[in-house]
Amino acid sequence: MDEIFEKLNECGIDTEDAIERFVGDKELYLKILKTFVKDPSFQLAEESFKEKKEEEFLAHLHSLKGVSGNLGISVLFERTALMRQLYSEGRKQEANNMMSLLREEYEEVVEAIKEIP
Repeated sequence: MDEIFEKLNECGIDTEDAIERFVGDKELYLKILKTFVKDPSFQLAEESFKEKKEEEFLAHLHSLKGVSGNLGISVLFERTALMRQLYSEGRKQEANNMMSLLREEYEEVVEAIKEIP
């Protein structure tokens, strides 16, 4: 099981912090973490982004931020938080430029989660 947690940590998931929120129940945490793969927040955010529906995009980005934060997926939580901050500061192009990086990080996280037995 340590190998699983090591792999998750390597791709930007703070399993130690997240397991604390799950009162130390590692099995429950992994079970819930596996459901992240089915969460539509990223796909909806990406679709809204491509369709230039800014309000929808920001709402889905916010959802992804929340889910990521609750599950300890720090890499996605931090990226989405930064993107939302840039939007609120009027620095939309900088935030938009991060979308491909967000996709790469998301895919890496999903691949790591899919390896959980």
